[in-house]
Amino acid sequence: MESITEHRLPISAVWDDEHVKSLLHFPRFPVRLIQHDPWQSWIGKRGGLKIVIDYLQNYPFQPSHRRMLDVVLSTPESVADVYADKLNISRATYFYQLRELIAAVVQALNHWEFEAVDTYPEAAPLFQSNLPTPLTNLIGVENTIQMLTRLITREDVRLLTLLGPGGIGKTRLSIELARRLEYETCFVELSSLDDPAMVATAISQKLGMKDGKTSALKKVLQNRDFLLILDNFERLLPARKLVSELLATSPRLKIIVTSRTTLQIYGEHEFVVPPLTIADIESVKGQQLWAQSPAVTLFVQRAQAVNPNFSSTMKM
Repeated sequence: MESITEHRLPISAVWDDEHVKSLLHFPRFPVRLIQHDPWQSWIGKRGGLKIVIDYLQNYPFQPSHRRMLDVVLSTPESVADVYADKLNISRATYFYQLRELIAAVVQALNHWEFEAVDTYPEAAPLFQSNLPTPLTNLIGVENTIQMLTRLITREDVRLLTLLGPGGIGKTRLSIELARRLEYETCFVELSSLDDPAMVATAISQKLGMKDGKTSALKKVLQNRDFLLILDNFERLLPARKLVSELLATSPRLKIIVTSRTTLQIYGEHEFVVPPLTIADIESVKGQQLWAQSPAVTLFVQRAQAVNPNFSSTMKM
């Protein structure tokens, strides 16, 4: 029988069931199994075990796989009965789902390996924010901005989708939100694209990269505190796979998407952008109070941009 040190897998398929179970600290698969090459070198090149576990914790597994992986990682070296009890499933169901989970983790890790052996450009220098400069003031959304700021800065929130019909202010909201965060930020406007396959290229171009491949983009974003804004995503929904991959391979990346529909991927936090409020004209006793409502204020601001002499007047 081959010794552990002699058992070398092809570079494109380092991980198998046995060594994934060792990585996840299953009792009958001691950690020493992955303390030899090629596994030790593979882990070292990616920054150590913590980075590998972070990768798995952020990988877009199916919900059932995700639940089981979270339980396994939170209670290492436990026996099957403990895991089955925590998941509230039978022992037989546990072993069935475990086989599926291990296969999914093997695929996820070996996919990461495939991307890692590509030739990458050096990481880009500090990116100068390309946020558009708004031409108008933001009106009546301070409470919303504060709430979204608290949400996106949570460690467990890495994908935030701002939802709503066209013209409701999703883009303007995303820009203001980005201005309040201490991240390198790249704004990518997607409304002119028809092909979801071009989204990676569009992002790369905004980052000033010559290589538009997904693998190169992953490498550039991999170890950076970075905020990516993808504006007008609704016509490019198949590109949500790219969003999942970027989040999985870049544990410090956050993404804000503006869209008319959800991406429906794991980890997505949805926020429906509300319309500006307007006071009920029947309940307002004075024209001045009515005119101070956010919707009316915005209307007057836009109207005065066209006609400086415009004013809000009405008969009470």
